[in-house]
Amino acid sequence: MLLSRSLILTFLCGCLFGCHSQHSLPPISKEPTNLYTPGRFVWHDLVTPDVAKAKQFYGAVFGWTFETSGSGDTEYTLIKRSGNTIGGIFPIPKDVKVTSGEWVASMSVSDVAKAVNLTTSNGGKVLRGVKDIDGRGKMALVADPQGGILAYMRATGGDPLIKSPEINDWLGMELWTNNPEASKSFYKQVIGYEAEEIKDSSVPFTAFKKDGMIYAALLKNPSKDVRTHWMPYIRVENVSAMVDKAKAAGATIMLTPSPTIRNSTVAIILDPSRAPIVLQEFTPLN
Repeated sequence: MLLSRSLILTFLCGCLFGCHSQHSLPPISKEPTNLYTPGRFVWHDLVTPDVAKAKQFYGAVFGWTFETSGSGDTEYTLIKRSGNTIGGIFPIPKDVKVTSGEWVASMSVSDVAKAVNLTTSNGGKVLRGVKDIDGRGKMALVADPQGGILAYMRATGGDPLIKSPEINDWLGMELWTNNPEASKSFYKQVIGYEAEEIKDSSVPFTAFKKDGMIYAALLKNPSKDVRTHWMPYIRVENVSAMVDKAKAAGATIMLTPSPTIRNSTVAIILDPSRAPIVLQEFTPLN
């Protein structure tokens, strides 16, 4: 389901930082907020071998629209939902022999260099050191000690405002880890996450909280054959209908809704490039 570690490191370092290290990227917020929420995932990038197919799939399934600029090494596509920018797409360079894609999320941090230092001192690895990307802000690409890959970001102009997740928009990120206790310890030391066990569910999980807010979640990896990774969730109105829609558009269905798993509210799909996504029905608290 997920790329091998060596392949993903090769193209992530190249696509997310190498191609654009001397170029600019658009800011993650349409208007500056000058507000920051350290510990919150604020951006999502898809790295894929076929941008055209990705646009076709995500447009058909979620109604997203796209705006592409540049070409070749500088090509970058913004993803928009109802006119609001929610992510981006990088093409995998043609000389990199990779046929699968993956979503990589960026976490807001107060100080990228400090977060990088804390990562290495707590057993993580720096895949790409701190880069100041014109228009986007300071970024670094890292892997936690279990192999979970994420980017740190201090965005130019601030983070997007916190809002209730809308239909066909990002719902959250969940760390699927092969060593839950080690992952809890790492993210507490580096990010300041407090772990709170949530057991009133058919699939117990851990909420990652910071400053009283739930910013992410943790789940013991359901498959020992899959490496530790951060899994993106998208809020949908009707998960069964969206599974059918995704399948018709070329997705592979890994998990269909089941009454024994979160009361039939979740499904797992692979997009046409085999990038995994969780679809979930979600009712915000009033």
